[in-house]
Amino acid sequence: MLFNGIDIKKDVTERFLRYAKINTQSEDGSEKVPSTACQHELARVLFEELKNFGIKDVEYDKEHCYIYARIPSNRSYKNKNGISPVAFIAHMDTSPESSGSGVKPIIHKNYDGKTIKYSKNPNLSLSPEESPQLLEEKGHDIITSDGTTLLGADDKAGVAEIMTAAKILSSKNCDIEHDDVYIVFTPDEEVGNGTAHFNLKKCRAKFGYTLDGEEAGELNCETFNARAAFIEFHGVNTHPGTAIGRMKNTIYALSDFINNIPKSMRPETTKNRGGFFHPLRIEADVEHSKVKMIIRDFDEKKMDDKCEKLKNIVKAVEKKHEGIKIDLKITDQYQNMGVIIKKHPELMKTSEEAVRLAGLKPFYQAIRGGTDGARLTFMGLPTLNLFAGMFNPHSKNEWASTRIMEYAVLTILNISSLA
Repeated sequence: MLFNGIDIKKDVTERFLRYAKINTQSEDGSEKVPSTACQHELARVLFEELKNFGIKDVEYDKEHCYIYARIPSNRSYKNKNGISPVAFIAHMDTSPESSGSGVKPIIHKNYDGKTIKYSKNPNLSLSPEESPQLLEEKGHDIITSDGTTLLGADDKAGVAEIMTAAKILSSKNCDIEHDDVYIVFTPDEEVGNGTAHFNLKKCRAKFGYTLDGEEAGELNCETFNARAAFIEFHGVNTHPGTAIGRMKNTIYALSDFINNIPKSMRPETTKNRGGFFHPLRIEADVEHSKVKMIIRDFDEKKMDDKCEKLKNIVKAVEKKHEGIKIDLKITDQYQNMGVIIKKHPELMKTSEEAVRLAGLKPFYQAIRGGTDGARLTFMGLPTLNLFAGMFNPHSKNEWASTRIMEYAVLTILNISSLA
């Protein structure tokens, strides 16, 4: 679609391909923000491009790697919807769970609906059976990596969509009337620190939108409640030849602990609104072992029950393995933003109308994960999540739809007009 002389699909696709090639992989466990210096490379690119659009109010936080921009209002009246001004937000980093270095995006023109094979990774394939959303893209263009890295559509699709919309909104011949529109790009969302240094004084929006979702028309106003658990096992090591009655091997206790996580409460056995326990990382030796685990549930009461269950598992394992001491620490990560978003029906109504005007049917889907918006909502900026056209995030099978990316840009423009 052409808008003010700009081919939206061409522009957003070319931007995404450029951004995807820049390594911005974050690092879990780092206390620094950003956790990796490479994220600054994309930040610098976005900063310069926003300035080249003619946007005067652009700031690059060089210490913490945030980009803030404001496209000033061109509206001569106050909109009665009352949700202005709005902010559009996306994260620059990619997941540490799969390599983000040397990404080589591949466009599959007029996708034929068949299984995609990767010449660089013959052990990997992408099929409609594994990713049924592919069936919606038959006859359209999709983008994958070469199978050796993730693609980075989570969330560079969102970054590209916001940038294309910003180019249109800031153009001299833009005929969309809008209030102030804020743009923020964040680091380290994938490792839980995307809002650690988010400066709300530089983003004076009333409501926000993250572009970090999947299917066309999808709106997300609920996320998991999220907590992290750190479990440490302390034992006694000695020479194995004289270990009788003396050695207390934490590896056995750790193994027992993992096996006590119910199979019905694992990510691979749960869906929809079902919560789970998910061991992320294990370090093990005889004397000292540790596990990092995440706990997720949409319901706060069920989350509390899960934490209590974890405590009981720890007690049972400690009792069974005499001489092994187990420490359990549970910390909050983020809360279900739905408890606040649903108190703002005007935000939801405007979002739905913007999707309809883009030619789509809006629908709500609870996110089995989290976004920067979850924390921003509890920081005082209620932030709904929009679709961005990216699928299979955090994996080498990640892919993006150029069709949906175009719809996302149109939805941003519609929100800006309606807000």
